[in-house]
Amino acid sequence: MLQRPDSRGEIRLRSANPVEYPAIDPRYFISDEDGSDIATLVEGIRISRRIAAQSPLAEMLVGEITPSAECESDAEIAQYIRGHCTTLYHPTSTCRMGTDAMAVVDPASMKVHGLGGLCIADASVFPKMVSGNTNAPTIMIAERAASMIQAG
Repeated sequence: MLQRPDSRGEIRLRSANPVEYPAIDPRYFISDEDGSDIATLVEGIRISRRIAAQSPLAEMLVGEITPSAECESDAEIAQYIRGHCTTLYHPTSTCRMGTDAMAVVDPASMKVHGLGGLCIADASVFPKMVSGNTNAPTIMIAERAASMIQAG
């Protein structure tokens, strides 16, 4: 599991119809220019294998299920990862907050740049994904936005 990936996906509107689902492209590993996401996951599998080979755990295990013992080289493990990875539970940062050119939401007002009164107050404004569960920081953001809205 990679909790803080460097890869960045994108979400695009398919049309102006608000009930039409957006086009979501997670772009796993594509935007990870230095390959650090794949390298981290490959190393994670190598560490898991070393742990599984230690007694007493080794005596309790029947064998490796995935990616399978046949994947030995870094390239083979990386190929397996590319073909089997997926997002789990908490995608975030799709409308990230900040003051740079790539930011979508103004951190001072929680408003979307260029869209008047539209505020966003959920995990999509995280500048980067958090390492733990997203619930508490999302509540914090929502509480802050509620206070800002009430204050006018």
